[in-house]
Amino acid sequence: MSSVRDKTDKLVEYIDEAKKMGIAVLPPDVNASLVDFAVVGQEIRFGLAAIKGVGENAVRSILETRDAGGPFIDLFDMVNRVDVKAVNRKVYEALIKCGALDPLPGNRAQLLDALDSALEVAAREARDREMGQSSLFGMIEEPHPSLKPSLRQLSAPSTMEQLGWEKETLGIFVSGHPLADVAEALARTGAVPVRDLRNYEDDSPVKIAGLVTSVRRTLTKAQSQMLIATVEDTTGAIECVVFPKQYADLQMRFIEDAIIVITGRLRMRERRGSTPGEDVPLELNVSVNDVQTFDRNSVRTAPPPPEGWHVTVTSREHVDNLVLLISEWSGTTPLVLHINGSTVQRNVASDRRVRERLAAIVGESNVFEGAP
Repeated sequence: MSSVRDKTDKLVEYIDEAKKMGIAVLPPDVNASLVDFAVVGQEIRFGLAAIKGVGENAVRSILETRDAGGPFIDLFDMVNRVDVKAVNRKVYEALIKCGALDPLPGNRAQLLDALDSALEVAAREARDREMGQSSLFGMIEEPHPSLKPSLRQLSAPSTMEQLGWEKETLGIFVSGHPLADVAEALARTGAVPVRDLRNYEDDSPVKIAGLVTSVRRTLTKAQSQMLIATVEDTTGAIECVVFPKQYADLQMRFIEDAIIVITGRLRMRERRGSTPGEDVPLELNVSVNDVQTFDRNSVRTAPPPPEGWHVTVTSREHVDNLVLLISEWSGTTPLVLHINGSTVQRNVASDRRVRERLAAIVGESNVFEGAP
């Protein structure tokens, strides 16, 4: 029987392949994910068991608790309800780093900061329950609100730090892409988006640019060295092959997490194992002729911070979620809320991720940029 780790690795490979095909991958979510991946419409939701450092027993304990008592309200609610013997600090840290607790109040830095106090309170209350001392004088079922731990005001981790955590715990990026800030500069090199390569003919000359996410060196049947690397841009990923003739000159430029610009020829091959009578799926890769490194620090034209955000609010739920967003992303950029003909102005961080959060709360059509 294959181990849980083998199962998880295969799952990540499957999801990574889906991502290469342009299928959206939803991040893990303690209030929505199952044990394994799940298809949600045209998207794939990451399963909790695929998170590195989170065992299957811990996942089942989390899901059983969620099913029995409903969605988790916040970190403290989750830690208090889930069996402390089944889910330890290492598991919670992995859940926070990969983004599985992002739907709960607090950014990842705040949640990591509060984790120890949450576990301490949960352990103390678990001991009290075992001793029959669930509350003072046995009369109060819930601890007084003032005794509950709270989140400190901490800035959210940088995009690169969060994406690094996702790569560490999930094996892929799900909340964004480390090339987002240099995508325009890479496009100016003449690189074709990976997603658009399927529009080209076999053996077409192509140029692509992206992040090296894996490198594998191997031998041909003739015992000559060759290299196979996965290069990913913001639209997808593709394998790039360095054949023996170019290996000596080019192999040193393939370093994981390096940004490179590749010129070569597109190769299309029929995927093995297709069902008779169906369209044969094609596998694409690039035969590499040349590689140039790309220096992120050479890009000096970062987009200016937004003058402000305008948001149309249409429900009480919007208001509640916006209040949480404002507390988590404090800053000086104006945020104007349009509510039933009236306006309310608050301030948020200038981070561009705030724009994505606003759209997720009120809908894309209800958010626009502009001065207050």
